[in-house]
Amino acid sequence: MRRYMNADLSRIYSRKPRIIILLIFFILCAVNCIFSASAATSMASLASDCLNTVGLVCTIFGVIEIVYVYGDDFKAKTIQVAIGTGIKRQKIVHAKLLEYMICVFTDIVIATVITVVCAIITKGMTGNLYVSDVIVFVFIEWFKVVAALATSMFLMYIGEGIIATLLAYLLLAGGVITSVIQLLAPLAGLSELHLHTYTLSSQVSTLQARLELGYLNWVSLLIILLHMMFGFALASILFKNKELEF
Repeated sequence: MRRYMNADLSRIYSRKPRIIILLIFFILCAVNCIFSASAATSMASLASDCLNTVGLVCTIFGVIEIVYVYGDDFKAKTIQVAIGTGIKRQKIVHAKLLEYMICVFTDIVIATVITVVCAIITKGMTGNLYVSDVIVFVFIEWFKVVAALATSMFLMYIGEGIIATLLAYLLLAGGVITSVIQLLAPLAGLSELHLHTYTLSSQVSTLQARLELGYLNWVSLLIILLHMMFGFALASILFKNKELEF
């Protein structure tokens, strides 16, 4: 499986359209930071404003990597080729998720480093910039994107395409499902159950708030992991029984 992943990652990282798109967003992060510097009163406020923008871009990174990690394979039917060489289907599901995790993590780290460096250069001070806050930011954004994909990935193994997964990913990562539940729950007389607090985006926000205070919320982490495990298990089962077109 390691050879399969190495070959896949090499192909993904060498895709010129992907490189160009990522460069555009890296440049946008830098430009946004530079223009935000004039209005910022301190290094901390500048870093906060810039990282909020990077947080939005991270969701876009998730979309980009879904296209290049999964979309290209379904389009070119390279997954069928991998199965033909003897790689088990469950290992392919596992390998593709790991590739996605690696690619998204790399994107987020680069965007964050660019933003922090621009903030330091434009503001010229680092006293109020805490490394721990940056680490928490990178982890949360990465975890949110990966969790949203892992929860919705089973959809792409049903129809051998990424459109349904992309839509579900955006709804989960963008917190749309949480907002919809908040709006509909009172109409259904379920507001007292606080169902919106159990959604993926709500639990990620809770986890982030607790980490910023210096401790881990195990309940939120467990709920998020259950979301991910459900999606991964369902994807493995569906793909195992899927009749593929060669």
